[in-house]
Amino acid sequence: MDFRFVPVSKRSGRHRRLLLGLMLPYHRELGDAPPEDILAKIARSMISKLGACDRHLELVYAGRELVGFLQCKVDHAEHAGFVKPGWGYVMEFYVVPKFRRAGCGRAMVARMEALFASHGVHRMWLTASAQSHDFWRAAGFAPTGEICPDNNMEIWQTTCGGA
Repeated sequence: MDFRFVPVSKRSGRHRRLLLGLMLPYHRELGDAPPEDILAKIARSMISKLGACDRHLELVYAGRELVGFLQCKVDHAEHAGFVKPGWGYVMEFYVVPKFRRAGCGRAMVARMEALFASHGVHRMWLTASAQSHDFWRAAGFAPTGEICPDNNMEIWQTTCGGA
């Protein structure tokens, strides 16, 4: 299956609507689905932070079908919250259920590795919900035993390219 990655544009109402359409099932799976107006604010906030060349928010397609989205950035010391300066941070990652186990998630991880490599970054980290641990382990991530103070979830990390 061929995947296409489309950077979300700040000016595109269509991109905002598509992202919002994925946010509801994503948050339902996480068990914290806020009302749609709150999700719309979250989506707008995600989009408003675009601009830095090392911050990425992309819609993912298989052919003409929207199959997910990813949001990642390179951490810098001046960023708010818990950061690992010089590391790539996987902020959000979602694959529509019917496209799971079809290579979409692997392609998305490879895409983030390439994005981070273009910024000279070779290590990634994230916090993961329990239901996604098997996926992240298969993608080469490992739990560190460290808890992220921002969300009280365990930090997982890997070296880009699995090296």
